[in-house]
Amino acid sequence: MINFSRVARQLNEAAGSGGRAFEDQVPRIMQNIYPTGKFIKPRSQKIKTDLYHDEETGNPEDNVNYSVKWTRDNGNPSKVHQVNRNRNRPNDFAPGTFSKLKIDPKRFGLENYGKFINTLRGDGQDNKLIQAMLMRFGTNHLDGKGNPFSFPDFFEDSVGGRLNDAQRRVFNRVRKDEETPFVKAGELAQNFPRHHQAMMEHLNANKKEIFNRMVRKNGAAFGNKVPYEDFDPSMISRLIHRHTGDDFDELSVRNIDDSRVDSMINDMRWHGKGTHTYLAPQSTDDWNSRILDITPWDYEASRWANNPSSTEFDEDESNWGARPGFMKATMGMDEDLADKYFPKIWHGERRKGSNSNYQGDFLI
Repeated sequence: MINFSRVARQLNEAAGSGGRAFEDQVPRIMQNIYPTGKFIKPRSQKIKTDLYHDEETGNPEDNVNYSVKWTRDNGNPSKVHQVNRNRNRPNDFAPGTFSKLKIDPKRFGLENYGKFINTLRGDGQDNKLIQAMLMRFGTNHLDGKGNPFSFPDFFEDSVGGRLNDAQRRVFNRVRKDEETPFVKAGELAQNFPRHHQAMMEHLNANKKEIFNRMVRKNGAAFGNKVPYEDFDPSMISRLIHRHTGDDFDELSVRNIDDSRVDSMINDMRWHGKGTHTYLAPQSTDDWNSRILDITPWDYEASRWANNPSSTEFDEDESNWGARPGFMKATMGMDEDLADKYFPKIWHGERRKGSNSNYQGDFLI
């Protein structure tokens, strides 16, 4: 029998110390929900798995992997991925922005500046895709003189005679806009239709793989890579979601296995607004109703630490500012959206301010 009193106390203890402390409490919480289970929390920050159930087969691919999310009652999604600069080598090309969107940097020579320029000069569909990525996300490449690479300058120097007035206005806006030095979704669609088409065709053809790379699995097994240290040996198939507000504290365990993701992906399409590119059943201004939202590292994105919430701004203002070549991604945690695609396996709650314990049960 589940000891709900102990589960409630553990959740209460975690509440005062932030999300990291909550993650540390999760193995004990899950042990009370599944008394016979063996739950292990990896120490690595490189992977998507926050907790796994050891099936004790000797093969880590057989384990059940969990992701842990905690959202407040502020209508905001949860951050699932970010590509940031390497502090030790800040000028190194960041391949993650491309690879997470299932674009192989090595195939297009993106890590080498000379090959990168040759790719940009092409006029094929693949070249248009890379050019579109550059316009939407920028790059941290340095040019031949050691200065930050300017894609407006490159395009004007390379194909200046073929740019129309509207395209030049977009590039002029990008040059002057320090907070958002990227081509926005509407600007790309209206003024660079071939680039927009190349990008959307690629994204829609790879919806599931992109979602999995952003949300469910990181890294791959090769060489001396160690499972649960360097890579996730299998996909995340369970989501532990804690949702708190002024008068409630809820905990859900949700099913996000392959069958649920397949069903969800069939209903999703890529949309764009402002700097955002997102997966949703239809266009929406509600970030929390976007199952996956990807944005370049503009000034807006630089300010929030864990999600786009005014209560979770990064307090270190030295981190604020656009960083071309990098990105952040969030997952919408709207209750109706989550219930439709990722049903609850177990759910419990406790009203704040009451003396009652969390009450919960298995739902499926």
